[in-house]
Amino acid sequence: MKNIIATIIMIGAALMYTKNASAQFNNENSNEKFYKMDVKVDISGSSKLSNGIITIELPQKVRETLDGRKYLVSLTPFGAWSALYVKELNDKVFVVKSESGDLNAKFFWQISTPSNLEEKK
Repeated sequence: MKNIIATIIMIGAALMYTKNASAQFNNENSNEKFYKMDVKVDISGSSKLSNGIITIELPQKVRETLDGRKYLVSLTPFGAWSALYVKELNDKVFVVKSESGDLNAKFFWQISTPSNLEEKK
């Protein structure tokens, strides 16, 4: 089984960073709560399976932005049906696999991070 590594080229992928920040003030108790700024990452692209598998490498800039946080991967095949799933996921790559349907299917993928604001006291 051949495992192809696909590197995301920024021209071929859409990359969006959204920064969220919020502060909450409680005047009754004179308590202030501050929230850490969070960066939400959304990146999308398209790839093609080779004999039912492909490894997609995240660009260095995306890895730095993720900074070890978990991310979600959404997959949508097009042109043919394929039972796509994420076989492996880490801070450098994600592996997409299919064991039925078109084993050379083209598909769209999207990764995103959940928005989590961490409370600072």
